[in-house]
Amino acid sequence: MTRFETIKRIRILAHMTKENLTTDHLTDLLYTQNEMDKLISQFHEEFPDLMTAEQARAARDNYDVFLDLLDTAHADELEKSGKRSRP
Repeated sequence: MTRFETIKRIRILAHMTKENLTTDHLTDLLYTQNEMDKLISQFHEEFPDLMTAEQARAARDNYDVFLDLLDTAHADELEKSGKRSRP
């Protein structure tokens, strides 16, 4: 899987996971929070150039920070891949 594909996959999963945070069931909420924390850890480990330890902490405190960072990383990688494929 390419760098772009991995970022895209994490981004999609994070946005889908965020949607599940609106549940009224505590068990589901805890599971969803755990899943989001795993995605944050995975992204930080795989892309330390895109997420500092401080940003990872902020992302765990506010998932919107993580989603914004993912959206920016995705857009940047998309732009880079477009530039590489041009003649």
